[in-house]
Parts: sequence; C-alpha cells; structure tokens
Amino acid sequence: MEAVVDQQVKLARIANVVTVQFDVSHPEYTRLIESVGRFRFQQWRTANMNMSNTLKAQTWIEAQDELAWHWLSSVEGQVIASARLSIHNSLSDLPEGELYKGLDDLYPQKIASFNRLIVDEGYRGLGVAANLVQCRIEQAAYLGAKSIALDCPQHRVKAMQQVGFETVKAPQVGTKCPDIMWYPMRKLL
Repeated sequence: MEAVVDQQVKLARIANVVTVQFDVSHPEYTRLIESVGRFRFQQWRTANMNMSNTLKAQTWIEAQDELAWHWLSSVEGQVIASARLSIHNSLSDLPEGELYKGLDDLYPQKIASFNRLIVDEGYRGLGVAANLVQCRIEQAAYLGAKSIALDCPQHRVKAMQQVGFETVKAPQVGTKCPDIMWYPMRKLL
C-alpha cells in the first residue's frame, strides 16, 4: 500500500513539473548548466558511471554542452531530469562518433544528436523522459535536422522504438561511458 501512496504522491507532484529549454545564449545559462552538471554527476555517481570526461569537479559538464540545446525539468525547485540536443553536419562530430563509423549513408544531414538524458530514479516511469524525448524531436525538426542519432542503453531501446527510432548497429562500448553497451539508433525527420 505504501508504494501505491508514494506513486500517487509522485503523480500529483509531476503535474507541477517545470521544464526549461536553454542554450548558451540564455541569460541564466551558467546557473542552469551548472545545475544540470551537478544533477548528472549525482545521478551517475550513484550508478557508478565513469566520469573521467568532466570539465569541472563534482559535475558532468562537457565542452559539447556549450554547442547544444538543453532541457532541465524540476519540481518545486528540485532538478528531476535533464537532456541535451546538438546539431551536426557529420556523424564523426557526434559525442560518441566512433559508434557510428560506416553509417554515414543512414543519416541525412543535418544530424541531431540526442544525449545525456537522465531522470531521477524517483520520477522514472511517469512520462518525464517521454516528454523530454518529444521536446527534443520537435526542436530537432524546428532546427532543420533531417535525421536524429541516438546512442541508447538497452533499457531505453523499446521506448525509443515506440517513437520511431530504429536500431542500426549491434550494441557497442562507448568511449565516454565504457561501462554501458550502447545501441546506435536513428530516426528520420
């Protein structure tokens, strides 16, 4: 019964989710990206992720962040999710470009890259990730992308297939998070 009550409380709180979309031109960029970086670090440290690629201690902020669009979702001021979208002219420019070697013909240019989606464990299964995926699909189309590249962990493959992504290659170890097998996926726009 306690789990049901917890779920009902989370569902009630999820109605109050505030999602901010921003890029480097946003006047609050520094504050927002640092919030995202701390959130990524906290979440991925709990999952024992390798965080050797970070630019700043106790955060997961990468050089790629300055070239990307971001989404930060919060409830009552507490960050519960974040995601990133970047636009590229070549698969080799992607954060995990090595995963896409030999696949250039499958991705018409401009290529949107979806990455760094993370949802607080207490808010998973409530549609937060689905909302961030949809926001990024819409923004990619608005920015003129013709395809979307996504390196996806196994537990997210089915959800991404449900919104039109397809697996294009067998899973591989990534360079930034080598403890995870990543499925290269695509969606044509």
